Amino acid sequence: MFSYKSCQFPTQKTSILHEFRQHLFSIQVLSWVTYGFLFSYVKVSVAGMCRPLGGRALFWFGAWTQVGSAAGSFLFFALINFTGMFVPYNLDCSQ
Repeated sequence: MFSYKSCQFPTQKTSILHEFRQHLFSIQVLSWVTYGFLFSYVKVSVAGMCRPLGGRALFWFGAWTQVGSAAGSFLFFALINFTGMFVPYNLDCSQ
């Protein structure tokens, strides 16, 4: 079983940059939560604008949303599996 504590480096707790890393992680989490909120808000707003146009407009909005999602999935599947753009990170904790 993988244990995070066994992979800590001895200098990690005494490093001056340790607190900076914690704050950077907090900023990253906050930015992703904000991004998710804004993305969802825009999607719901666009769907709300389609609502007065009738059910057909909502249908096409949903259909194009699914097409965009599928296109993004296929694109990243190809980038990850068929190019050398992303490589696995191997962490050796056996020390």
